[in-house]
Amino acid sequence: MRKPIIIIVCILAAIAMQAQTASDTKETKKKEKTVNISGSVYDSFTRGKLAAFITLMRPDSTVVDTVTCYVSDRGQWSWYSFKVPRKEAKYIVKASYEGYHDCYVDFEIGKIGRKSYFEIPQHQMKIHRNNGMDGGNLNELVVKGTRVQIAYRGDTIVYDAAAFNLPDGSMLDGLIRQMPGAEIKDNGDIYVNGKKIDNLLLNGKDFFKGDNKVMLENLPYFTVKNVQVYHKSTEKSELAGRDIEEKEYVMDVKLKREYARGYIANAEAGAGTEQRWMGRAFGLYYDDHTRMSAFANINNVNEDRKPGNDGEWKPADMPRGLLKTRQVGIDLDTEDKEKTFNNRFSSTLTWRDADNRTNTASENFASDGSIYRGSSSKTLSDNFQFQIQNQLSLRKLHLHSFTWLNYTDGTSISESTDSTFAATLTNRRYSLGSGRNRSININQNIYWSKQFESGDYISADFYGTYYSHNPAENFRLSRTDYPANGTHDLHNNYTDSHTSNYTYDIDFSYNFILPDDWEINSTVGYMQNQQSVTNGIYRLDMLDNERYENFGLLPSTRDSLDMALDVDNSHISTTMVRKYSGSIGLSKYNGKMSATLRLPVSRLTERMNYHHATLDTTAHRAYTAFEPYIRFRTYGKTQFNFRYNFSVSRPDFASLMPVSNNSDPLSIRINNPGIKNRKIHKSEGTVTFKNDSIGSSVYVGYDFLLTHNARGTRTTYNSATGAYTRMTDNVNGNWSGTFKTGWQRPIDRLKRLRFDVSGSVKYERSVDFDIAYDTDADVLSKVTNIYTRLNAKMAYRHEKLSAAIVSKLVMRNSTSNRDNFERINTYDYQYGGNAQYTIPGIDLTIATDINMFCRRGYSSPSMNTDDLVWNAQLTRSFLKGRLTAKLQAFDLLHRLSAVRYNINAQGRTETWYNCIPRYVMLTAAYKFTKKPDKKGR
Repeated sequence: MRKPIIIIVCILAAIAMQAQTASDTKETKKKEKTVNISGSVYDSFTRGKLAAFITLMRPDSTVVDTVTCYVSDRGQWSWYSFKVPRKEAKYIVKASYEGYHDCYVDFEIGKIGRKSYFEIPQHQMKIHRNNGMDGGNLNELVVKGTRVQIAYRGDTIVYDAAAFNLPDGSMLDGLIRQMPGAEIKDNGDIYVNGKKIDNLLLNGKDFFKGDNKVMLENLPYFTVKNVQVYHKSTEKSELAGRDIEEKEYVMDVKLKREYARGYIANAEAGAGTEQRWMGRAFGLYYDDHTRMSAFANINNVNEDRKPGNDGEWKPADMPRGLLKTRQVGIDLDTEDKEKTFNNRFSSTLTWRDADNRTNTASENFASDGSIYRGSSSKTLSDNFQFQIQNQLSLRKLHLHSFTWLNYTDGTSISESTDSTFAATLTNRRYSLGSGRNRSININQNIYWSKQFESGDYISADFYGTYYSHNPAENFRLSRTDYPANGTHDLHNNYTDSHTSNYTYDIDFSYNFILPDDWEINSTVGYMQNQQSVTNGIYRLDMLDNERYENFGLLPSTRDSLDMALDVDNSHISTTMVRKYSGSIGLSKYNGKMSATLRLPVSRLTERMNYHHATLDTTAHRAYTAFEPYIRFRTYGKTQFNFRYNFSVSRPDFASLMPVSNNSDPLSIRINNPGIKNRKIHKSEGTVTFKNDSIGSSVYVGYDFLLTHNARGTRTTYNSATGAYTRMTDNVNGNWSGTFKTGWQRPIDRLKRLRFDVSGSVKYERSVDFDIAYDTDADVLSKVTNIYTRLNAKMAYRHEKLSAAIVSKLVMRNSTSNRDNFERINTYDYQYGGNAQYTIPGIDLTIATDINMFCRRGYSSPSMNTDDLVWNAQLTRSFLKGRLTAKLQAFDLLHRLSAVRYNINAQGRTETWYNCIPRYVMLTAAYKFTKKPDKKGR
């Protein structure tokens, strides 16, 4: 603790000396001190940024200085700046731009204190009615020449939507899947050049925040002007008027001007083979200060495949199970003319019915011989989710509020069989299950900040949450047979769990402003959390009544139910956690770089009242945590990013109670009171080089993770019954490091041919306990894994033709200190291509992709497979583009299998899932747009 404090003191002293030296030098030279004043200019209709000509004038209209507003294409961000004498003064700021009325803003510099800059109110310019942008038929405008798919403007990546060739009726996800360096995961997460996008925005604002799929699957591609990827100031930073925390990495979808005001409606319906169907509708209204949207979606498709793409999905990623989804949602964003008030509200309702069936064969590696298991299961579930989000910003009051509510209610029924064997069959089990779960989660965050005349500012941040999970009840009827001795075991369990907790956390911060955009950050905070858990397990088969050997029946009275309580495996606990925290840090944020050093210290105390048949106690624990954080990032054509953080993860307090759980006789869990805190060192860094003139980008980076006191599992296998006994314990020696790089650029002068390659090498050292037969597990299993990944793509586009060839490789090498470990050398590779072409005259678009997916090096011949997958799509529009018909065919060669294979250092698994990989679907989509008339503009 003393060394970091000494370092902090030295850094602060050096900064203070530097500031004093600079001040003395200026006084010596008798140079007039200045202060920066800056502002921005926007289109009042579209909120688009404008490169306006700015004139700074005195109150008598004499000109002081002029400058052109800088537009960086970073979302809604535009910027201009002047240096003026550091004294109180009044100014008039004039903005001029071709096709717009001149816009004037009065501005006054008041008391200055230590402030280094002042912000001028925004200019919101109104367009001339007859400037040529509102009149005429937009369809008469023909732009010739080659559009550039990707451009680098400073630290912003700009994808021109018009440069991509997509079939009519495509949605936003189809565009993003074609963008160089971009990738969409199954859950809707988006990655660009290997880095995850924090937020997906529409015209610079959140849109169903946290659920990217709503915009990806419902926003029509034809409305998009471009997609921009950049680092954006957070809501709290925008409220404070300066960057007070790290920027978010966002993807901002910009609408075309003609769709930035008016109505957009889009509906699609379709039916296919294998009883597949879908339907969806989307509506969007936009004006100067309001955005309203609604959507509805119903389908049983359960997949994200798009014919004509790169085949980012592979046989191992085929949809699992059958899923029927119904979802509706609304979104409302409104603000006042001066942008001092903004409210964003969204709500979704989702119903999901799932039918999941699996057959699994697995092998667990052990030094004394492998353990084999076979299982089959069927689960039917019905789930409902209701979600509300509301964000309120009051800029004049410097207040921001975020409210989130999530309600879920679901039921499920299941049936399964499984067996375990080594040399001979050890056990066989048949089970029935059902469950009912309901939960509600409410979160509230309120943030307030105020800047003083000195330039310093204070802030308060309140966070509160309430969570309830009630009921969480499950029935499970199981019969386990042991062929070796001819016995069996019958369990009819009923589990009734209730969980509730609340948390509130309040932090106060004071930021002391230093020269050159540096500031000292200090924070104190208090957090309190209380959680109550009731976990009741009842052995209904222990009641003296044969009727309770049937599934899903409960006694009619509470007293009768209590007689079946499994006291050895039930418990009640109440935990109170209090945390006192303080932090001091140093930071700098500006348009060129950001640097953050945080040194937080927290003192945490816990008290648990724990009630169990063998233990009734009040337990206490307390510890002090020091978790430093360092981050440095530069912006521009050459970007450097470095981050290091240290974190401490404590084990759940209940898991430290000296009790065991044998409610499942084949999987026994023993708590370990001696578990230590897990300590994690994590670091990452990247350097990115961009060349705007040729549109190329190169990045090199690394990731590093070191875990001290990692949690492993001591596992003992009972060779007589096939039961596993598990206990968590600490192990050391776990770490991993990754080197990654990527390069993309156009090949030809016209930028029609583009090359994209990326790769990574990961070294992973994994340490855990080896499975032991009939004795305590003390032997460590050390496994070294090396993963090599390589992706390459060559894409061509000219007018109505686009085509690409794609190749991907994943290699794995695993070695271990175990005597009977069989070295793993596997490689999965893919090669193929895709094409899309619109036939002139008939305007019929053909899209297709064909890829070979290969697996080699696996010990089981059934896992070494070759799958040639071919998909195709035909699209044609009617009624001047308002109606679009689309015919899609998936897996034309019927080569995809519903079987997945997985192998790692602990074992291998082969699993069959129910799904429909091959089908054909015909859909029809209708779009409607209405633009405001000239009077409305």
